[in-house]
Amino acid sequence: STHTTSGSLAGGLPLLRGIDSTGAVRRHPGPLLSIVGGASRLVARRHVAVAAGPHHRVQVVPGSGMRPHTENTAEVSAAVTAFVETFLQQKEA
Repeated sequence: STHTTSGSLAGGLPLLRGIDSTGAVRRHPGPLLSIVGGASRLVARRHVAVAAGPHHRVQVVPGSGMRPHTENTAEVSAAVTAFVETFLQQKEA
């Protein structure tokens, strides 16, 4: 049998069905930045669990699909840098 990426993905997706990490993510007390592609057909903003408050954020990268970190590296890098700097500044204050 031929090993393919799509075959591996298709075989692994049923393993994720029914898993809900929403509660655990919302209880996470530390900073959390979720980055999703605005054009992704797999993960959208509505799929991302966050807690209320400034320590959890979602960054939607317009025009990017499911790999915004490779499709729009500059915007993702800027979002991560800004997020980290926000918490470093809070720590220093």
